[in-house]
Amino acid sequence: MTEEISIANDPQHVQELIEITERKIIEASIPGEIADDVSIALLEAVNNAIIHGNQRNFNKNVTVRMTIADSKIELVVSDEGTGFDPSQLEDPSQPENIFRPSGRGLFFIRQLMDEVEINSTNTGSEIVMRKYWFRHEA
Repeated sequence: MTEEISIANDPQHVQELIEITERKIIEASIPGEIADDVSIALLEAVNNAIIHGNQRNFNKNVTVRMTIADSKIELVVSDEGTGFDPSQLEDPSQPENIFRPSGRGLFFIRQLMDEVEINSTNTGSEIVMRKYWFRHEA
């Protein structure tokens, strides 16, 4: 099952997007702890796309593509920003960065998901997140 949802670059639409995604996760019978990790990672990725990628520009969009197959969920969150170099991000676990007001979203996403890829160009960025689980057959 693949579903694509596009929202205006407005934080007011984030909750609706999360609710739609969570319904699809429940319908797919994804285990609870996996669903929780996916929901938190998705929230972080969408907020990053709105704030950092699209620079809060209401004329831009954020797109989420979700694919659920077998024992894997893949989420791709895309923005229409100017791109960034992920290797230039500060490590939020280092003492000098502990009290910085931002910079933890991608760190959390990497902790919660099994695979994370970032593709960034001067016309936008996308983060590909995958989570796997073992499905018991009856």
